[in-house]
Amino acid sequence: MDPLSLVASIAGLLTITAQITTIVTNFTSRVIDAPAFSRVILDNISSTRAIIVQLKELFDSDYEVSEICRVAMAETLAGCVVQFDVLRKHLDGLAGTADRQERVGKMDRLR
Repeated sequence: MDPLSLVASIAGLLTITAQITTIVTNFTSRVIDAPAFSRVILDNISSTRAIIVQLKELFDSDYEVSEICRVAMAETLAGCVVQFDVLRKHLDGLAGTADRQERVGKMDRLR
């Protein structure tokens, strides 16, 4: 796989992790009694994002990466892109849940 494809995969992963972080952060801050695992998800996404940033820095540097290493990273990154995209799609529903919870909370306060 050529270096541009790897850089594009890394950029895509950084975008997806930012979207997931935003969704989960909004959910946990807006929903009363948000599940405790939301914090665990945020911590894991943050750790994964830090690793991806380090990979990006590796490719931005002049460090020589062997072809075998490039292929292994490309396969790993492709799998990450797919899994993070699936996670993002599942979490998109949380945004709606948080909005509904917030509207109900406002209605309760008005009563």
